Parts: sequence; structure tokens; C-alpha cells
Amino acid sequence: MRVAIVGVRHGHIRGVIRHIQASSDHQLTCVVEDDATLRESFATELGVPSYTTLEEMLTKETVDAVGIAPVNSERAQIAARCLEQGLHVIADKPVATTLEDLEALQKAASQSEAILSVRLTLRFSPVYVTACKLVRSGAIGRLVHAWLCRPHKLNAPNRPRWMFARETYGGIFPDLAIHDIDIFRWVTDAQAHQIASMTALHGNYGLSGQVDFEDAGHLLVRLDDGTVGSFEASWLTPDGSPYHGDTRAIFTGTEGTVEALAVEKRVILTTRAHGPKEVPLEVCKSVDDDFFDGIRQGPQSMTLPPHEALESTRWSIMARDLADANHRFNVLRAKKR
Repeated sequence: MRVAIVGVRHGHIRGVIRHIQASSDHQLTCVVEDDATLRESFATELGVPSYTTLEEMLTKETVDAVGIAPVNSERAQIAARCLEQGLHVIADKPVATTLEDLEALQKAASQSEAILSVRLTLRFSPVYVTACKLVRSGAIGRLVHAWLCRPHKLNAPNRPRWMFARETYGGIFPDLAIHDIDIFRWVTDAQAHQIASMTALHGNYGLSGQVDFEDAGHLLVRLDDGTVGSFEASWLTPDGSPYHGDTRAIFTGTEGTVEALAVEKRVILTTRAHGPKEVPLEVCKSVDDDFFDGIRQGPQSMTLPPHEALESTRWSIMARDLADANHRFNVLRAKKR
């Protein structure tokens, strides 16, 4: 399979590149990037032709699939264009930053026979796969509450400038919290119409020094059946921390709890019948394997089929928009005092 790389604005694209390079079934054909320095660097490193625009590449190359990681706000349009051309797409998250772009992408995906995948990697993490399997199997009874947190280091000097502008970045919910939203949706099989209530907050606490960047966000969701999801995401992990972020989750049910400890690579099950017990981790495929499985066998074979990736994206944008609305309300209330 001939695969092009379209956009190299985030390091996550290297995961796709490594997967292609490691497989005898795939060939990396070219790089598309409008930033001249990045374009030349990747093209030289990979030993492939490079192009400034997607349209230029489409006229000069024959490809079957693309891996995309341009600026966040550009991904939906590029992904939709590729799907319209019959090209399979694996995109870094977020694949869309507005509901309008998401709707256009969803339409393109529904009208194309090509596969769309988004690198929501927690569905392919042994820790989260194991925890979710326990919850779905009824090991803790009926799920009552899921708490999921995603603190990260910011490393601001090493981040591109576009990340600190809402228009190009999209916000902390579509970028970080989307991972945990996707896990909550996966373990509950919830869709947007099953949300009984949702409230969200985000704030700029000044860590980046930029006025248009939220460095912390909080989301609370209650489903029609009463199940609650609580999410925290931030860029507040201190520089002195030995890890990028102590991401973890706790699932609480009527009969016990499951703790997913990502840094420690451990899953702990505690129930009414027995004390804490470490559970062996599941072996699972990668998100890239899942993408190529979908191409070969159809979306029904995928752990993260296209409609699931798009639904989790929808939730993350809804959360961001709610947080924006709450922020505007609080600003207006403060002005009236």
C-alpha cells in the first residue's frame, strides 16, 4: 500500500511513519507540507519527494492512503478532500476543531468507501484495554462513575506557535480530553443523544504566557441511565516531574473499582469479595494496525471504526463550546458586579 504523509506539524505523525517503515506491505511515497523548513527536513530524512500542497501531490503521485498531521484546524478539510478522492486516512487528533468542519468530514466519510481512522490511542493501550474489559464484563457490577484525568507537561518553548491560538489549536478538550472521552464512550457505548447533562469549564492560568490558550479543563457528563463521567485535562504537570503526565482512570461500580494507572502500567481490581488485586494486562494491536485492518477487512473489524472516532470528536467539541459559554457567562456576571 502506497502511503503519503500530509502535514508534519505534530510529532505524532512519526508513529504512522515508523509503522509504514517497519512493514513490508506498505511504502512511504512522499511528504506534503507547506512549511518549507519542515518539508525539506522530512523529505531528506525519509528520502522521498515532497510537495507544498495536497492538490499538487494528487496530480503527481498515485497513493492509496494518507497519514495527516497538519495544524489542528486544517485536518478536517484535508481529511475530507482525501476521502473524496478515495484515499484512506489516518489522522492525528483532533481530526476537527469545529462542529461545522466535523459535519463536513462526517458527510465525506459517509459518502466514501475509504477508511477514516483517528489516532485515539487509549483504545490500544494495554492498561486501558484491560480496565475497560473488566468494566464491560461486570467485574465491578453496574458502572456508576468514571473519573479520568490527563495532565501533561507543556514544554512551551518546544511547542509550535499555532498551538497557542484557539483558531488553529482548537482547545484543550479536542486535543487532550478527547482521549478520555473516547474511553468513557467505549466502556459505556454511549452516543450524544444519551447525554442527560453536560457541563464544562476551562481556564487560562498563565502557564503558557499566551492569552488565547486554556491550560486546564474540567468536564462532567451524566448519561440517561445515571452513569457519570468526570474528566480533567491540563498542561500543568511540572517540569521537574519524571514523567510527561500521570494519566489514570478510576471506574467505580456497585460492586467494586478498577484503577487504570498508565505511568505504572498497572490495573488494580478491588471488589466487595476481595482486596486490591493486580490484573495481567491484555495484549492488543496498535491504532495503525487497526487502520490497515479496516482497509483490508472493512470498518466492522476495527476497534476504533470511523463513526466512533467522529462521535468522540463531537463530544470533545461540544465540551469546548460549553466551556466557552460558561466562560462568557462568568465574564458578563463579573462586569455587572
